[in-house]
Amino acid sequence: GLTGGEGELTYFLNSYELEAGRGCIDEVIEPNNTADQATPLRIGERRSGYELCPDERDIDVFSIELEAGQTLDLTMFYNTGEADMYMDLYEPSAADEMVDDLDGFLAVERSTISAEGDNLSFTARECGVHYIRVQTRQTAVPFDMLAEVTSPTCEDVDEFSEQCNHAMASPASGLIISFVDRLELCGESSDW
Repeated sequence: GLTGGEGELTYFLNSYELEAGRGCIDEVIEPNNTADQATPLRIGERRSGYELCPDERDIDVFSIELEAGQTLDLTMFYNTGEADMYMDLYEPSAADEMVDDLDGFLAVERSTISAEGDNLSFTARECGVHYIRVQTRQTAVPFDMLAEVTSPTCEDVDEFSEQCNHAMASPASGLIISFVDRLELCGESSDW
């Protein structure tokens, strides 16, 4: 049923019938095959209605902004008896290489499978938008995504922390030749 307001409205309808076991409806979040088109993940909210096509060229890319030291726990729920799916996580510095890296060589983390789906846990080393690429090599199945983010136990808060200078690609600027004190560093991280 369609109900209009005042005046004349123009609309159109498209209808599709897919043969059982063939075709793929992946229009919920398309296009999202590159970093520029990534679908943002919502923290703490299980989102459903996603689906991949059974073609290794079809990928779905999701994004989430992380600060260095934050831990991302990501679960992709699907029927593991029907499909073989996986997630690859890319740091901000590797976003441009993600689409052509179908085997995940440049990913910093690949998901592991459990009874209910795939899981990925990663502690960010860089600040900025991180990308998760989802793929399948078998049949298309619907999947849900749930992202949880926890803050680090140690927070590197000093004169340069707003610049997020924890990676060689993003060194702090504005340092003059002088003695700078009260700098902080968390274990297993670095300042540049």
